[in-house]
Amino acid sequence: MASAFFLLRDYKSPNPQIIFVAYCLGRKSEVRISTRVKVIAKNWDKKRSRIKNVIDVPNRHHINDFLSDLESFINNWVNQSFIERKTIDKSSLSEAIKNRLNIKSSKAQLKSEIERQVVRDKNIKIEYFSEFLDSYIKDCESGLRLSNQGKMVSHGTIKNYKLSLSNLNDFQKHLGFKIRFEDINQTLWKKYTKYLTVNKKYRLNTVGAFQKRMITLLKETIKAKLWHDSDGLLEISKVFKEEVTDVYLNKKELLRIQLLQGLNDREKIIRDLFLIGCYSGFRVSDWIKINDKAIRTTGQGNEYIELINPKASKASTSPLIPEAKAILEKYSYNLPKIPDQEINRSIKDICRLAEINENVTIISTIAGERKSTVVEKWTQVSTHTARRSFATNMYRDGVDIRIIMKATGHTTEKTFLVYLKLDNSEFMDMLADNRKI
Repeated sequence: MASAFFLLRDYKSPNPQIIFVAYCLGRKSEVRISTRVKVIAKNWDKKRSRIKNVIDVPNRHHINDFLSDLESFINNWVNQSFIERKTIDKSSLSEAIKNRLNIKSSKAQLKSEIERQVVRDKNIKIEYFSEFLDSYIKDCESGLRLSNQGKMVSHGTIKNYKLSLSNLNDFQKHLGFKIRFEDINQTLWKKYTKYLTVNKKYRLNTVGAFQKRMITLLKETIKAKLWHDSDGLLEISKVFKEEVTDVYLNKKELLRIQLLQGLNDREKIIRDLFLIGCYSGFRVSDWIKINDKAIRTTGQGNEYIELINPKASKASTSPLIPEAKAILEKYSYNLPKIPDQEINRSIKDICRLAEINENVTIISTIAGERKSTVVEKWTQVSTHTARRSFATNMYRDGVDIRIIMKATGHTTEKTFLVYLKLDNSEFMDMLADNRKI
């Protein structure tokens, strides 16, 4: 299959040339669009289709990252369109590229992120860790910084980085000073961990999540040659983690939710979306991607759902069971989109109305203290409960783990087994049925 590439109009001109992105659709059909980025031809590597590693172009790495991101986007767009059997022609591809480049913007808005990055590079000397993190986030948002897989950094990851920055700013206020790179050492790390635990009163796993992101960002400061880990902080730093009490919904509980009466129209949609997750095992972000083009049929006539998993870069598949098919048909295979936060709020009320009120014991470490709390089950239900319910119910039915993992998208049994939620009573029932644990 063809791939996107870049070229200049005149390789002999001494004047700056626009870099064009192109994609060949056939012998006489080629899409060619200006990226609005210019480079002098002598600094262009024609073989690599990138700017040469020369000091004459101080922002070369940012421009090359921008080109790599654009190339990846185009190739992914073509591949996804091919999988979904959409028409791939000059008009549709050109529109997709222009939308990506925001070419329809006004001239006042047209100043590219790369130009803004050049200004930052020339005029701003980063002295503080928070300044680096702020710049890092902006580069992720603009596409100047890509993931390790060469893809755009996900909105979820950027959101988490922003939370880390907000927490860092709060920590700096607590300390009474802004953290310079030379301030970062094992002592400061211990103070940061104590602040998250004692002052913020976070759960242990929440502290661990912030620790993990900070370690990632500190490694980036090393790459940027802004910080040197002089006292071995990264070697001794330990990320806190504990096994938490998560719930799942068994088949009887799902049926109660499915048959629940008295919901308003919005609540019915949320109920249906949640059940799609329970019946498919897909992530909440994938629920609305399920449409008629995602439905496949095996040689034996069995229908299943196939989605491209952006995290695993491969397809996830799940059987299309009658309950899920009925919901999809109800919405003509075009599921409504509702914000995750709203689903998380409403699904608890829906489960309460469905009398999902079994007492469950929640054990967790909060503010450094191990606590045990008894709550009603509906209070613990969220969008993530859907995936756990799918995995656990399939496992209880005796389905092989490797088959279930095809739907959940897990690549290792270790991470998958976290999703299985069986209490002691259910464990005994499975042993009695001679099922494999």
